[in-house]
Amino acid sequence: MSKLIVVDGAVANTSAPRIMRTPGVGGYAARFIADHLDAPDGSVISSWNSVDGSVPTTLTNVSGTPAITIGTENGRRHLYSPGGSTVGGRLLGAHTTQRPMTIAAVFKCDTNVTQVAGMTGTTIGRSSTGFYQGTSGSATATLVNHSGWVFMIIAQAADAGFSFVVRADSNEVADPSGVTAAGSFGGIYFGSATTGQAAYMRELIYWPTQLSLSDRDKVHAYMKSRYPELL
Repeated sequence: MSKLIVVDGAVANTSAPRIMRTPGVGGYAARFIADHLDAPDGSVISSWNSVDGSVPTTLTNVSGTPAITIGTENGRRHLYSPGGSTVGGRLLGAHTTQRPMTIAAVFKCDTNVTQVAGMTGTTIGRSSTGFYQGTSGSATATLVNHSGWVFMIIAQAADAGFSFVVRADSNEVADPSGVTAAGSFGGIYFGSATTGQAAYMRELIYWPTQLSLSDRDKVHAYMKSRYPELL
């Protein structure tokens, strides 16, 4: 359901199409926005449809246990995953050839949540000491240590010997020579495969290319304007 607010604050038309702004850079395959889900807080979300992008995509909770639920914080919606198993407690997309790729996310999680979102072998999360980090294959890049919502990007060029970039807020780590990731077939997902590794997701975007530094800066600037809590 979409909402158009008029001058006096009333909802003018609840069935009008939403106006989608480009998140700094176009060309993305799928974009998932929790604010576009109209279920009441606490509702179980068994699937999450992309709201924009060149490849319509659905992330699905395969087993249903534990469940993904929706909530609100500071007026913005988010999905909550308690962490689960290979299928439960997660929202999984269909397998796809994934590299080159860029994933951008606005999320928060507890410490020691190693797989908040990503694709096979390439993930974002938070270390046991509180640092937000990105991992691909055997390489881990550690960036900022703070609680609360964070903007992260993980981007890579190919399966083996790829350029590997991780960003948290305005901090970046890049490995231009690259490392070798796991096999290149796996769908985008949200939610750790480990029980108790809780995470909250507001937005998730997937590009089938490795964004340049200039484009990564543009996406970050857009997200800061959209979510003022970000650094």
